[in-house]
Amino acid sequence: MRHLLACGLAFIVLPLAAAAETQEVYRVTEADARCLLANKAAYLEATEDPVIIFMAGCPTVDFSQAMRAASVNSVLPDAPAAAARAEIDAVVIYSHAELSCLTLEKMRFEEGKVILPMELECD
Repeated sequence: MRHLLACGLAFIVLPLAAAAETQEVYRVTEADARCLLANKAAYLEATEDPVIIFMAGCPTVDFSQAMRAASVNSVLPDAPAAAARAEIDAVVIYSHAELSCLTLEKMRFEEGKVILPMELECD
């Protein structure tokens, strides 16, 4: 019985640990990262704190408008495109203080993706 319980806990804990490890950064496209950086001032003017940024809607600051602007009607999804999008975060969330610290130097460019730290501090 203990063995089954230990196996069950491992089944739950190991994926959570892996998820926690992957949740330390955001992965976005280069175009999205450049848009975010170029429109940082507009996002900082948003009344919401934290700011929820729907990357496909950048540079639209209002989250609901950004979602509407980025929505696409498609009957059959493109499987390769869907797989590539699965590796990219659709939403980035930063407090005003964190977003004000976002600079090009804090971004890491890797294989067509840009890695953004999930938590930002000003230097």
